[in-house]
Amino acid sequence: AWLDARGGTGDRERVAIIEQAISFLNQHGLSRFANVDNSDNKSIINMAGYRKVQQDVGVLYWVYPSTFEKEVCGGFNKRLACEVFVSAGILKQSKKEYTTQKKIAGTNQRYYCLTIPDAVEG
Repeated sequence: AWLDARGGTGDRERVAIIEQAISFLNQHGLSRFANVDNSDNKSIINMAGYRKVQQDVGVLYWVYPSTFEKEVCGGFNKRLACEVFVSAGILKQSKKEYTTQKKIAGTNQRYYCLTIPDAVEG
């Protein structure tokens, strides 16, 4: 009975890492992420990054590194979280780096590029 209440025999930390990221994106996806195609994003308070809807992948979120570390990974080891996100299809890796360089609003910057794959949507 306790095993069912725990959610099975899987690695609970990995599940918790994924749940935290999905929860953050679902909770703040529209309020803290500016539309990458909109040049007037001055009204976003406590901005976490940018978002764009792409037909083939869904919504892509370019998350500021500080927000990623403090809020998406908050309480978990960042390297472990990145490995979990890559294996779950949540983090889009650039070569062997976890961050991606993107030019947004005329500025080249590094971001963590996240998406919510259909298999883990919650």
